Amino acid sequence: MAAFERAVSNGYGIELDVQVTKDKLVAVFHDEDLQRMCGLDIRVANLTERDMLSAELGTSGQRIPTLQQVLDLVDGRVLLLIEIKPWVKGTKNLYAILNSLLPYQEHGIFAIQSFSPQILGWFYKRAPLIPRGQISCGFRNERMNSIKKYLLREGKLNSISKPDFLSYDVSDLPKEWIERKRQCGMPVLGWTAKSPEMYTQAGNFCDNIIFEGFSP
Repeated sequence: MAAFERAVSNGYGIELDVQVTKDKLVAVFHDEDLQRMCGLDIRVANLTERDMLSAELGTSGQRIPTLQQVLDLVDGRVLLLIEIKPWVKGTKNLYAILNSLLPYQEHGIFAIQSFSPQILGWFYKRAPLIPRGQISCGFRNERMNSIKKYLLREGKLNSISKPDFLSYDVSDLPKEWIERKRQCGMPVLGWTAKSPEMYTQAGNFCDNIIFEGFSP
């Protein structure tokens, strides 16, 4: 929450990741489990509210926030880009995310994005006015069927997600089919620039860029 407040104070839009806990809270957390950030061998999907309150993020003194807490903090002051993790499964979990987002439309501007075309397709059918971004990359190291890698890498499943924008790894740009889409008016977002040099270079191929570790 301290990082989100600092982003707001600098006027930066915020990219964050969400998934759903055991008791259907929408948690703002990147990893599938708490091992790296909290030293706990437990998946976010198995967390309870009590677990979230007791798990410390590193040595920061901060706790895992819920999406609602972040929405209340931001309150429309900056734009939000909300990534739904692809391992979020089940209609009840997706409705938990959607029901958290719908009231916020009156307070601020946000978009969702995901690696999962199926998740984005689900949102398209139920809330088509929420902007959707299809995330992708080169999938070099992921444990995944080679055919699925190809389909996701080349945007062949975008007929399912019906994205309003594309979100691609800046390390894998430029890419011909993405540039064609961009020339036809499809916005392209780059992730994640980790240095000013990478940020500047990505600006040649993207309309906006997620960055970390520096202030552009």
